[in-house]
Amino acid sequence: MATFAVKKRLVSVGRDYAVEDENGTIVFSIDGKVRFGRTFDVRDRAGQVLYAVKEKLLAIDQTFRIDAAGASEITVRRTTTGAVYPMKFDIVIDGETRMRAQGSFFGDGVHIARGSDRIATVSRQQNTVVAEIFHLWIADAEDPALMLALAMVIVEGDASRGAVS
Repeated sequence: MATFAVKKRLVSVGRDYAVEDENGTIVFSIDGKVRFGRTFDVRDRAGQVLYAVKEKLLAIDQTFRIDAAGASEITVRRTTTGAVYPMKFDIVIDGETRMRAQGSFFGDGVHIARGSDRIATVSRQQNTVVAEIFHLWIADAEDPALMLALAMVIVEGDASRGAVS
């Protein structure tokens, strides 16, 4: 089981985050772009883009597409609208719903599940005045970079966070 802390960088244009492992070592980064739609990249320590995420602007439900070289087509669609809680997401891989996410940052977090198995949980650290901090727990057999991309889609899908900065 891997645990990560996702911390917003204090000085950045857009939403940039450093991702630390249990030992406080930065293992990934989230490079947020300032554009009309929410766009960000999940990068490894060397700066290599592992997953690129883009919000589809002309969609009825909030929808994100996750791309990676040589990977399957992944679409994440929020199935609840606005500030309705708990948040619910369908995660579609190659046209088939393979995972679902559901929960609330006001409760015990948002859980990502494959079937009945919980494979990841993302939660918000409350009472942080200076920066946003999220915690991500990932099951051992899962791709940490993909789970991180899914977690950030869930974070971006939270209406209580306000507009893109």
